[in-house]
Amino acid sequence: VGIITEQDGLRNGPNYAGGIVYYPQGISGPLPIIVMIPGYVSPISSIDDWGPYLASYGVVTMFVNVNNWYYDPYARAYALLDGIVSIKLEDSRLGSPLIGSLNIDDIAVGGWSMGGGGAQLASQQDLSIQAVIALSPWLFNAFDALNNRVPIIYFSGQNDGTAPNYLHTNLHYNNTSDDLDKLLFEISSGNHTTVCSPYNNNQMGLKALYWIE
Repeated sequence: VGIITEQDGLRNGPNYAGGIVYYPQGISGPLPIIVMIPGYVSPISSIDDWGPYLASYGVVTMFVNVNNWYYDPYARAYALLDGIVSIKLEDSRLGSPLIGSLNIDDIAVGGWSMGGGGAQLASQQDLSIQAVIALSPWLFNAFDALNNRVPIIYFSGQNDGTAPNYLHTNLHYNNTSDDLDKLLFEISSGNHTTVCSPYNNNQMGLKALYWIE
């Protein structure tokens, strides 16, 4: 797995902070893409186990954060959309190890907590987004999920006290149209942070991978 940072030439988007990309080495494209964002007052490191995990299976994984950690899910959606602009540019940027290797029409977004809420909001705005990975998602208004338009997989912990499932994940799932492919995967005895790493539950990691690819 290789890494690309802004110091390596990755675009520094105005609507996000700290862009970093994990990518698979030694395989040919076109490679699928996911752009992910953490939750409220959380650094990228809180969820970056997903980067090398997904990249090791052939998925180019970009992380962004909001410019202010206190920003809400709407700002996190804008950050994800700006991250998509940056990762698409890697397909044509001279000097990028991913030049000519990306499937820029096969993009997923993901996020944890408020980032998971932001991922749903982003997917409603960008037609190039084909799937959503929502990790214990949090939204101010669960009815925002009524506008979901692409396949979405929800992961949650059974004992989530920060974004209780009956107020967030389960409502998001229920408010997502049954006409879409959707899946709810609740981890027994898990909490709000259990979903932050695919290494916390092997089935969670594999289901996310299958959902993207």
